[in-house]
Amino acid sequence: CTLYCSHFGVPVRIARPFTFIGPYQDLDSGFAVTDFLRDGLRGCPLRVWGDGTTIRSYYYAADCVVALLKVLLEAPIGRCYNVGSDEALSILAVAHKVVAALGVPLEIIVAQQPDPGALPARYTPDISRGQHELGLKVWTDFDDALRRTVDWFRQMSR
Repeated sequence: CTLYCSHFGVPVRIARPFTFIGPYQDLDSGFAVTDFLRDGLRGCPLRVWGDGTTIRSYYYAADCVVALLKVLLEAPIGRCYNVGSDEALSILAVAHKVVAALGVPLEIIVAQQPDPGALPARYTPDISRGQHELGLKVWTDFDDALRRTVDWFRQMSR
């Protein structure tokens, strides 16, 4: 995109969205948080397929929409922005938070033991450019985003 911008004058603005959470997600998409929500809403155990140490962040869908619009309408041409949250959580912590948000006792099954010498994989964006240049922020923290998402899915299942 940036090559086309500089070479052909195509006015691009680039957003790199990271993982998000919110209503309308496909609970069979195969991502950890959606799998946890699907299984938890069905009253099934939550399964962590790895060791649970992988670090991720989740951006609330409504916050993502606002950020994408700000990038589209306000970003300088040719500039790239990470769109997401920098609130880092392990997959195991996410599973525990899903259980707490559902308010029902559910078993969490972790498939592997962590390797004590290994650093966990980390998938959290550096969002400082968007914060400083466009005023992007995490308006909804993970716990609130999760609560809103659980409430939405519960209302949809009625």
